[in-house]
Amino acid sequence: MTCIVALIDDTGRAWMGGDRAAQNYSYVDIISEPKVRRIGRMLIGGSGESWIINAVLLATWPTPQPEVEPFGWLVREVTPWLREFLKDMDGMWPNKEEGWPTCGTSFVLTLGGRLWRIGGQVGVLPLASRYYVDGPPQGDGVLFALERTAPGMAPAARIEMALSAAAHHALGVRPPFDIINDEKG
Repeated sequence: MTCIVALIDDTGRAWMGGDRAAQNYSYVDIISEPKVRRIGRMLIGGSGESWIINAVLLATWPTPQPEVEPFGWLVREVTPWLREFLKDMDGMWPNKEEGWPTCGTSFVLTLGGRLWRIGGQVGVLPLASRYYVDGPPQGDGVLFALERTAPGMAPAARIEMALSAAAHHALGVRPPFDIINDEKG
């Protein structure tokens, strides 16, 4: 299990955080590479199969032009590229229950001041909320509560609190936590 937390702050800046656990049945390894990364104007985080996440996060992604409409670009450019990339590395396999290929991994993206999710069948979901947690539900609860009770709390602190709650309740979520934003430093 993994926990990826993403949010858009009041200024429109995107933030994302992730843990470093790689769970293998009843034990957990702490990995050296972050599960969140800035790629151009996007923030991308992955949960699921660690070897797929690492390969995808270190790949050379298509780059959106400044005037690009995010949803169309993700559907027309990113998903075909991602499907081919995963097929080339044997990262997609048949889903016996549903009958179509899956990669056992999902990705959360930020682009254009919005949150997006690319699921296991490599389809794009535009998310309506200003925050999203891919992982244990405790992280969602923390972000929901903080949005209403501590609106002035710094985004990085909100993300760290959500990740900490997930780590407290889930074996497969562990620090250190990596937190990034879409401002180039």
